[in-house]
Amino acid sequence: LLGSVYIRNNDETKDFSTWTIDPGVTILINPGGSITVGSLFGDASLRMEGTAADPIVLDKVDAAAEPWRRIFVDGFSEAAHVLAHVELRRGGGAAGADDAAFVVGGNGQVTFDHVTIRDSANAGLSAANGNLIVNQSTFTDNRKGIVLNGAKATVRNSVFTGNVEAAVENRDANEVCIDAAGNYWGAASGPDDAGISDTSCNDGDRTNGGAGDGVSDGVLYWPWNSDADPTALLDRSTISAGDKLWVVASGVD
Repeated sequence: LLGSVYIRNNDETKDFSTWTIDPGVTILINPGGSITVGSLFGDASLRMEGTAADPIVLDKVDAAAEPWRRIFVDGFSEAAHVLAHVELRRGGGAAGADDAAFVVGGNGQVTFDHVTIRDSANAGLSAANGNLIVNQSTFTDNRKGIVLNGAKATVRNSVFTGNVEAAVENRDANEVCIDAAGNYWGAASGPDDAGISDTSCNDGDRTNGGAGDGVSDGVLYWPWNSDADPTALLDRSTISAGDKLWVVASGVD
């Protein structure tokens, strides 16, 4: 991919068009290149559905190149988007920017299932709108794993390791609680949470000095998985009077 691609619907008889990428496809993107889905002039839905044997891969053109920028779901998009068995490698734009390998600006639902985002120069995934469902996905060796600024999100059975500044950062912690229970944070002791203030999660200034990747205020991360095996839930069966009881559910109706 030499430059940037814009996916829009030009058929007035349809609410949106759908761009489907088949299993096993690899797209190599030049430095700064991006894919934009939907616009004010025509909405579009992205479906990247690989398989375990034939994942879809997006990567930069070669090891020496600067990162490609991002997949961007435009702010005018209302369509749903699905990524399954996808690997996003070495994207995220110029180092130090407020950017990500996958950026959600639209209001539709975005589903990540068995998605790996690694080696992003900035965040792996960021969202200012919409509803995110992340399941059995991996965020590793990014500057940040997931950054949310007003979006709703449910994150389950996923793995966060080596994300330098944070695994999950909630920039709207007083208004939105990010449901991220039942994940592995890079250590059996759980994530590193300084717990600066009480937030929309009503966690009572809960903190955790785990050795895993960091989380911000406004992230509900307990109970967590004690290793990368999603069945290895840390035992928190002892409940004292006055404790809150959290039940890890799928987050999907």
